[in-house]
Amino acid sequence: KSIQYRIKNQHKWKWLFQTILLMQRIYSINSFTFQGLTTRRRQSHHFHSIQRSTTTMSFSTTYNKEDVSSTLAQEIIEKISTNPTKICLAIAGSGSSALSSLTSTPGASSLLLEGILAYDRHSYANFVARHPPPTFLPQEKESKGYGYASLKSSVVLANAALHQACQYTTDLHSLQNCIGIGCASSLVSSDSSQNSKCFISLMDWNGTITSHDITFGFGEKRRSRREEDGLCGDLILYSLLQYMKEENDILLEDILKKDYGDAILTTHSSNDESISSIKQKTQDILNKNTHAVLALPFQKSEKIEMKPSHATSLPNDPLIFPGSFNPPHIGHVSLANAAIKTMKRIRHKERQTLLSSPPPTSLPTEIQSSITYHYTKHHPTPSVIFEMSITNADKPSLSVKEVERRCGLFASLANEEEMPMDWGVLFTSAPLFSNKVNVLQT
Repeated sequence: KSIQYRIKNQHKWKWLFQTILLMQRIYSINSFTFQGLTTRRRQSHHFHSIQRSTTTMSFSTTYNKEDVSSTLAQEIIEKISTNPTKICLAIAGSGSSALSSLTSTPGASSLLLEGILAYDRHSYANFVARHPPPTFLPQEKESKGYGYASLKSSVVLANAALHQACQYTTDLHSLQNCIGIGCASSLVSSDSSQNSKCFISLMDWNGTITSHDITFGFGEKRRSRREEDGLCGDLILYSLLQYMKEENDILLEDILKKDYGDAILTTHSSNDESISSIKQKTQDILNKNTHAVLALPFQKSEKIEMKPSHATSLPNDPLIFPGSFNPPHIGHVSLANAAIKTMKRIRHKERQTLLSSPPPTSLPTEIQSSITYHYTKHHPTPSVIFEMSITNADKPSLSVKEVERRCGLFASLANEEEMPMDWGVLFTSAPLFSNKVNVLQT
C-alpha cells in the first residue's frame, strides 16, 4: 500500500527503482522478482520477512535476532494457558539470551521458575552435585572422557534442572508440569577452522528426554560470537516449543541457515518404559539405589493410571498417611479427607496469627512472614501422600509384582471414588517410623 501511495503522489518510477535497490542491499538478493517475494504476518505481532522463492532456497536468507527471539518467547507464554508448564533452565556456556527473552515477555512468571548460568566448571559441578544423577545417559561416538560441552553434559544439566524445578512446586499435581532444560555449548573463535557446537536436552517429570545435537557451520562468512550466543538462546526456546508439541509461526529455517552449513546432526528421544516404570523403580529400592519413589495419578484417556515421578520431591507441609494398603479402600480415603479438613482449619488459624508472631528463622522476619503467609493463603489444601514401605521390620520385603499390584489398586480406587484434591503414593524402604522421618526429611 505504501508503494502504491508513493507511486501516485511522487516520482513513481524513480522511487520504485530506489526501493528495489535498497531491498537488494538489505537482503542480498541478486535477482529480485515479485514472484519470489512472500510476506508472512506473524500472529503475535506484525513482523514481515522477505524470502526468495522456495524453489531457489529452502532456508531463509535473513535472520533478525530480536524479532525471532521475541516471537518465540511470546508464543511459549501464549501456549502455557492451555498447556501449563513450569521450567528450570540450566546453561553451561552460551544461550543466556533465552532467559532475557523470556523475562522481557509479559507472563513469564507463570512459566519460568529459575535460570542457572553455570559458566565455570566449579559452578557446573556444584549445581549438578546437589541432585541425584540421571538414570539414562546417551552414548556418544568417539568419546574422550566426560566433556562439559557434550550431549551427556546437557542431559546431566536437564536432570538437575528438573529436580530443581520439582523442589519449587507447591503441590503434587504441579510436578507433572515440570520440565528441566539443559544447554551445553562450545563456541570457537571466528578465525578457527572448527565448528561451534550446541547441545540442548529437555527432561519431563517422568524422565523422558529429548536431546538435540546442533552444529553451527560457516560458509562465505562466519557469525560473530555474539551472534552464535544469540542463536543458542533461540534454539533453546525453539526446542521448548517443539517439546510442547505446539504449532508455531517460527520455523527452524528462520533460525538456522543452510548457506552457513548449520545442521542438527542427531535428535535423541528416550522414553524407555523399563527405566521409568513402577517395576524398575521398585527394584531400585530393593537394590538400595534409592530410598523412596513417588507415584502420581496420571489421566490417560478416561482412566487414571499410576506413573512414577523421575524426581522424588514432596511439597511443603504434606499429610503423610502410612499403611500397607492391602487393599486401599474407601475407609482410607475418608480418613484422608477428614485429616484434610482438620489441617485446613489449623492452617487458617496459623495464617491469622502468623504476622503477629512469626516463626524463628535465619531469614529476616518480614521476608519469612511474607513467604509463609503467601503459601498458606494460596495453598490452603494440603497434599496427601499414602506412604507404603516395601521393606518390613519382621517380614520379607514385598515383591516387585506385589508392589505393582497395590499401585494398580490405587488407580482402580481413583477411578471409582473421589480421591483427595492432591495425592500420590510414596514407596519407601522405611519400615519403622524413625526410618520414615529420616527418609521424608531427605
